[in-house]
Amino acid sequence: AQAWHVLTSAPVQVGPSGRVLGIDMAAALTLAEAYRYDVAAVAELLPFGSDGLAAGIADRHPTS
Repeated sequence: AQAWHVLTSAPVQVGPSGRVLGIDMAAALTLAEAYRYDVAAVAELLPFGSDGLAAGIADRHPTS
C-alpha cells in the first residue's frame, strides 16, 4: 500500500517525444520519506510500478 501511494503521488517523467518514461524516482523517494514509509522497501518496489505505469500509458496512448 505504501509503494502504491507513492507511485500514484509522484510526478511522471516525460521524454522529449512526449512519451512517459516513468515516475521521478528521486521525488518518489522524497515522498516516501516525508510519509515516514519504509524507504528501502518502497525503493525496491517502485521501479516495477514505474515500468508498469509507463507501459500502460504507452499501450493506451501510442506515439508515432
